[in-house]
Amino acid sequence: MGAHQAFARLSAVSLVLLLLSVLVVPSVSASPVLRQGARGPEVVQLQNQLANLDYNVGPVDGRFGPMTRNAVMAFQGANGLTRDGIVGPKTWRALGSSSGAPGSVKPPASSAPRSSAPRSSASVLRQGARGSEVVQLQNQLAKLRYDVGPADGRFGPSTTHAVIAFQKVNGLTRDGVVGSKTWAALAKPKAPTLRQVRTGTYVEIDLARQVLIVARDGKVDRIVNTSTGKSSTPTPTGTFRIERRIDGYRYAPLGTLWRPAYFRGGYAIHGYPSVPSHAASSGCARVPNASMNRMWSQLRVGTPVQIYR
Repeated sequence: MGAHQAFARLSAVSLVLLLLSVLVVPSVSASPVLRQGARGPEVVQLQNQLANLDYNVGPVDGRFGPMTRNAVMAFQGANGLTRDGIVGPKTWRALGSSSGAPGSVKPPASSAPRSSAPRSSASVLRQGARGSEVVQLQNQLAKLRYDVGPADGRFGPSTTHAVIAFQKVNGLTRDGVVGSKTWAALAKPKAPTLRQVRTGTYVEIDLARQVLIVARDGKVDRIVNTSTGKSSTPTPTGTFRIERRIDGYRYAPLGTLWRPAYFRGGYAIHGYPSVPSHAASSGCARVPNASMNRMWSQLRVGTPVQIYR
């Protein structure tokens, strides 16, 4: 009887230790530790999550290189984490979920703009700038219907893309830097002219200027920086309608598409981490991932899309 009781106690202790090990030891598959040099689908997942939050990771290629490390460090800095460029449990948790579900991703924590001495209206602003003049710039762009995101005083990727779209419409150098010429154009801006005047929501894509316009009832509602098909793989022109869309990632042979809205066969308007100021795609209309999120509700099935040069 004594031996039986001892065995029972030993079994109970073993069970408790087993349960504790399951609870305490994190699942490596759920929260893989990633660092520069890593490769594989987990890196693709990480790159897509960061790109969806408007961090510049470069190409989504499954390779944890310097650009991905810089994006991770920027995310960590924005979320009060150690800026070591290593994606461990805390960084995964800040991203929203170790499973990487797009709907669970949290944006970078907002913060008040840094205080800075007043600068003249001709101050040069570029990505990385902060302060009241950036708020002024963001408000001006938003008033002109450019897709700039929140006016938070931080000159991030969304502000850069909005500046580039403005520069395209106004015939300026497409560098995303707000210098004297861009400030002057903001004081007397040119407005894009719609090719159509119709009721409801519709999309126009100007291939010559490389801008996408969401219009409603004959008025411009949103102007977005886009990169359409290069000369060897041109974007088709004409009038189409959105036929179908995917609310998530589409892993295509030519790249990973975020929330593609297809308007003709495999041609789509979709989010992408890299949206240069010139035509560079394989035929689709790329827009920044954050812009795709902001206009997703407007791109419903049946929405007219006109593409012209």
